[in-house]
Parts: sequence; C-alpha cells; structure tokens
Amino acid sequence: MCVTRAERFFELGESLGKDVLKEAKALSGDSREEAGYKACVFFFFCKSLKTFRAIRVLWQAGFEEDATVLARTLFETAIQSMYVTRDPTNHSQRFWQHDGVERYRFYLEARKAGEDEWCEEAEESPHFAEIKECHDTYESEFPKKRPWWGSSIKKLAAALGPEVEKHYFWVYGQQSKLTHSAAAASEYYFEERGENILVKCSPAPPVNDETAEIATLYLIDTAQSAISAMELPLDTEETLKRFSELRDS
Repeated sequence: MCVTRAERFFELGESLGKDVLKEAKALSGDSREEAGYKACVFFFFCKSLKTFRAIRVLWQAGFEEDATVLARTLFETAIQSMYVTRDPTNHSQRFWQHDGVERYRFYLEARKAGEDEWCEEAEESPHFAEIKECHDTYESEFPKKRPWWGSSIKKLAAALGPEVEKHYFWVYGQQSKLTHSAAAASEYYFEERGENILVKCSPAPPVNDETAEIATLYLIDTAQSAISAMELPLDTEETLKRFSELRDS
C-alpha cells in the first residue's frame, strides 16, 4: 500500500514535468533581462525535475535515506525559484551576476594556491574577460561565502512566508540530519535487537512515502514558477487538487 501511494505521487510529478518540457519551446524574451529571468527559472525547473527523477530511482531501489537527502535539495531549489518570481528582473540578474563574481573569485584563489596551469587555461577561455568584468562590476554587492540572495536558507524560507518556513523547520531540518551525518541519523542505520545491533547498510523497502510526497510538492512549486515566468499554457490547479486528494488518502 505504501509503495502504491508513493508511486502515485511520483507519477503525478512526472506527468507535470513532461507537460512543462513539452510546452517550453523557447527562452527568448523582449529584452536581455526578460530572457535572463526565463533562463533562471527554467534552470531551476530542469534541475528540480532531474533531481526528482533521481529521487524516484533511489526510492524504488531501496535507498530511502539517500532519496531523502536529495529531497532536501529540491526544497532549496524550489524556494530559490519562488524568490526569483517575487522580483523577476532584479533577482534573476543577481543570480547570474553572482555566478560571474564567484567564478572569478575561484580563479583568484587558484592563483593564490599556485595552480598556474589551470589559471592559464582559464584565461584562454572566450568568456574569461566577461567573467572578470562581471566580478569587477558587482563584487562589492556579494559578500564572500554567501549565496546569491545574500542570506541563509532559513532566512530565505522565512521571507517567503509561514508555510515555507514551516517546511524548513519540520522537513528541511530533519533532512539535514541525514545530509550532514549527524548523530541522530544513526537510527536509520543501526537497530537494537536485544543485546545486539542490526547494521542496515543494504537496500531495503521504504518505511513510509513521505519523501515521495514532499518531493512531488517541491517539484510542483518549481513548475509553477516556470509556468508563470515562461507564460506557458498550463495550469497546476488540477495537479494540486490531485496532490491534496492523494495526501489526504
């Protein structure tokens, strides 16, 4: 029963993903800024869909813990996508600008580390001058060791509202224990059997279908952003209705 319900979640997400890919025919826009916005949000969607599919493969193969770790990544991608749509031009530009700044910072660190051969190859890239210009122009706007939006995932979730913040606390926080191999995650791999300890390192049937549920929800969130940004003739209302029915079943 657990497997059947989880597969229905996965099928729901897969169907929506295919619909978006079918309708997303072009990333062009009336301006460079519009094209950059569409490319940014569509990247988030493509990343989410491929990760969603990887989660499904891992879950079906009995690697529930590793599927859960990837579901955490889906949350990060979904809320970045949601944040970009709050201020499309400004936020999408910052996303791409941060990339140029970080690429050149890496080059400077490589120089400092004595990686001269790698740096010389980098300098020969046709994009090197553009990356350096981006760094020189925007470097002061992006503090080091900060993501492109300038704060933590926790603060980003809070800025997007109480529902997203609740997912950060109840779902993302628990997934982080597995991601960072915290002591609390050991319960997934050790099981007390009287005076003995059962070590669980092999694939095993999933314990529940929560990972399938939340992965599907986060994919829907990212798809909604892509549909809006690219003005696709799709509506996620029916998908959300089916998701709610399945969640409550």
